[in-house]
Amino acid sequence: VPGGNNYVIFDPSFTWKRKKLSNFRAECIRKPIFQKGECVYACPDIRTIQAYCRQQVRTLGDELLRFENPHAYYVDLSDELWQLRINLIEDYRMDEIE
Repeated sequence: VPGGNNYVIFDPSFTWKRKKLSNFRAECIRKPIFQKGECVYACPDIRTIQAYCRQQVRTLGDELLRFENPHAYYVDLSDELWQLRINLIEDYRMDEIE
């Protein structure tokens, strides 16, 4: 996802609900684990993982963190991610038919 401006996302259950994002920061969180059958990922130690999780939780609003009546944390999809999802489902269905 390119960070910055004018990125459109939508609700996968209600695809007519769309939102244009602007002035945001995007971070790639995918990391390769295996490449060509070889493990290429070194798992960080537990303290590093814990510190990262705490830092990320601090980025969430209070309305998401409260115990009573917390707001739902919605994750919408981009057109590209939606298409990838549809393609994966179709590939799986074709494998089941054959």
